[in-house]
Amino acid sequence: MEAYEARPLTTAEVEAGVVETVDTLDDLPSVETNRWVASRKAAVLEAINAGRLSRAATCARYRISEAELRLWERAVECAKVPGLRVARAQIYREVFEGRGER
Repeated sequence: MEAYEARPLTTAEVEAGVVETVDTLDDLPSVETNRWVASRKAAVLEAINAGRLSRAATCARYRISEAELRLWERAVECAKVPGLRVARAQIYREVFEGRGER
């Protein structure tokens, strides 16, 4: 079977809140991911929410901190998938971390 490589979503898909469905761990972004586009972050969060990957396993697999994972979750809560964009995280970091007012 050919390896699945998740393609980054288009700008229109991200703005519409499209998230690729993660059916198996093979559908997740590579453990060697260095460039975390919004669609990859969303796929990881979808896997956690679906119970396919634990928070601890996610942090270990992708070498990210629990704080970074919470930031991604808060970004989705506040601004949906577009909130996962790096530029949005930089602009709204205090809101996403729960320190600022909206």
